[in-house]
Amino acid sequence: MEATAPQDEAPPLPRLGPAGESATDRATLLFLFRDAPAAGDPGQPLPAEATSAVPRREELLLIVKKRGLGAGKVNGPGGRLEPGESPAEAAVRECREEVCVEVAPAELRLAGQLSFLFTNGYSLFCTVFTALRFQGTPTETDEAIPFFAPTTELPYERMWKDDALWLPLLLAGTPFQGRFVFDGDHMLRSEVLTPSQEATAMSKSPRPDEQPAPSAPGTR
Repeated sequence: MEATAPQDEAPPLPRLGPAGESATDRATLLFLFRDAPAAGDPGQPLPAEATSAVPRREELLLIVKKRGLGAGKVNGPGGRLEPGESPAEAAVRECREEVCVEVAPAELRLAGQLSFLFTNGYSLFCTVFTALRFQGTPTETDEAIPFFAPTTELPYERMWKDDALWLPLLLAGTPFQGRFVFDGDHMLRSEVLTPSQEATAMSKSPRPDEQPAPSAPGTR
């Protein structure tokens, strides 16, 4: 087992820009909701009249990732953006490729943004979406094994450690921004803010004449 850096030696939290322009890669996650099925019923996507941007449904589509970063872990469908692709376009494409489900771009609701920094220097900026309607039956592919989980019983023990910090906000319809530092799959540092917390942080920012001295070159 590889040794991990002590908490006080972990790299600083990554910066969270609006487009993740400083990240090594950009990615998306898309969480689909449905009503819980009756006994013997495979379940259906939400009806057309379910247009609320606030998820309040009983089951969430998750996947067991088969390959790539996080292989073997549970997550939502998603992946890295292709050149020239927007986060919304990537979310729709990844959902189609990973679980054979079609989601109209107009159905996507922005839930939050996540920024990850790994101790090996790799960084990832992730845009998180939800959707309440979709077409098709989630089907296993060479990339993922899909399954529905009750929103009250999500398998956090099989997920990345940061998921337990922001998924409850997603389920409550609360926007969020998260910043995390990982050594492999071991989380060293974390910060998750909601709009009210961001406003509080901004109100406590020092005045220009109180700003600390600039960091030396090569530091964050």
